[in-house]
Parts: sequence; structure tokens; C-alpha cells
Amino acid sequence: DLEFQKKCLGKMEEVSKKHGRTILFVSHDLNAISILTTRCLLLDNGIIKEIGNTTDVIRTYYNEKQNTSAIFSGISTTEKPCLSSAEILTSEPGNIQTHNRPLKFRFELTVPSTNDCLAFSFQILNAQQVPVLHFWILSSNEMPFSQNGKYELECLLPATHLYKGDYTISTFIGENKGKELFESVSGILPFEVVMTGIDPGHSFGWQDNSCIYRETHNWHFKKR
Repeated sequence: DLEFQKKCLGKMEEVSKKHGRTILFVSHDLNAISILTTRCLLLDNGIIKEIGNTTDVIRTYYNEKQNTSAIFSGISTTEKPCLSSAEILTSEPGNIQTHNRPLKFRFELTVPSTNDCLAFSFQILNAQQVPVLHFWILSSNEMPFSQNGKYELECLLPATHLYKGDYTISTFIGENKGKELFESVSGILPFEVVMTGIDPGHSFGWQDNSCIYRETHNWHFKKR
């Protein structure tokens, strides 16, 4: 439970740092591993895959989780605007995104005919399919994608504040002010947010389902 975990992790940190002893920590919790250890050993069915710096070994583990779901391919039509392809570029391989690191989305739209009020948007949804973030772009003089043809759109999140967990996205192509929805695509580009290497500032680590979003903030206090 939470209290026992807090006690164990706190004791291990105390013994390793204050008493100069070596602790062998065996776990699937990459967040705890990244905080408590300096060297790491990766096992696969009892076979040693890699030994070295914790950050490097964790990166190797992420590399082995790579899959093709980072790219979505749609079916272009000649009738209505549609999503031709979509891609997510996470901070780590294998659709793994480290909290507070940049995250990029890339979309290709097919526009078969001129539409002066075209709009594109996408949502990021958590594992419970609750929308957490929503981004949109409207065709304008500065960003025209209303003429017929193909267009590539990129959306960059300079610092991702999503909390650890699994996420997918849903996309929408329609007309501005809700006139007509041409296409919606759900459940694509799955990715996982991790807190690897980020110190929570307390001994019981990053807890599952603690929240879904962490905002940048500062504390101020004074004694009265």
C-alpha cells in the first residue's frame, strides 16, 4: 500500500546515500528505478541484455517497445476533406513521452475542393476516454489550407504537462462555427507519458491516477 511503499523507498534512499551501501532494486517501475538507481541491468527471460548507466538502459528498454502505431494512414476521398495521415513524434522511442519534454504531432489533410471556412482540430484523451486537451486551427490568410490539395500541419507542445498514463487522440475536420463535420477519427496514435528521471520531491514516488495534468506553478508563503 501507499504507506508501506513510502517507507520502503525512503529507507532505501537513506541507506544508499547516507551509509554508502549498495542496494539491488528489482522492479518494473521505471520511475522509481530512474530516481533510486545510478546503474541498471536489463533482463529478458533471464538473459542479460544490457548493463550500464540507468538512463541509457531505460532508453534501450523504450527502443524495444517500438511499434508502428505512431503513424496513422487514412483513406483519401474525392468528395470531402479528410485526414490522409497522422504521426506522433514522442520524446522517446516506442511512443513513450517523458513528462515536461517537447511533443509533436504531424497531420496531412486532403482537401478535394475549395472551402473558405475549413477547420481542423484534435483532442488528447486519457485511458478512460476523457478529453484532456483540445487544439484547433482555422483556415485564414496567415494559415491558408482552404484550396484543393494536400496540406501538412504540425502542432508542437514545447513542454508536455500530461501526467503519467496512456493516451490516444481523436481528430476532427469540419467547417468553422459548426456548420458541417466532414470527418472524425478516434483512438489513433496511442502513446504513454512517463515521469522517468523526474524527482517528485517526496519518497513515495509518482502514484497512478493521482491526476491527469500537472500545471507549472510556484509556491509563496509567509508567517503571519
